[in-house]
Amino acid sequence: MGSIGPEALSTLRLIAFLEKTGRKNKSRVWSACAERLHAPARSRNEMSLARLDAITAEGETVAFPGKLLAAGEVKHSLTIGYFKASKTAVGKLKKAKCEAMPLAKLAERNPSGKKVRIVL
Repeated sequence: MGSIGPEALSTLRLIAFLEKTGRKNKSRVWSACAERLHAPARSRNEMSLARLDAITAEGETVAFPGKLLAAGEVKHSLTIGYFKASKTAVGKLKKAKCEAMPLAKLAERNPSGKKVRIVL
């Protein structure tokens, strides 16, 4: 029998927090992130820093409900909220003058979700 969604308590709490923030602030961004995280782990996205660099622009704020991997580098500054990230990826982002934080922290800082784009 396969998994039907996340079982980790921390993930379930994050999903509940994002759903609540989305409802309270009428923000589709956080509701959509929660929806993506509710899927089984095997269907969650992974993204390299090289791909992130290619699909984002200078000064942009993005939410990524998946795992950020360290392959490549980011050549411009941006703000990113992620579900999971490798330590090396976070280090490279900090070196590139990017603000990298967990999704919950980004949702706390910007509960309305204004000017936040979901990248997949």
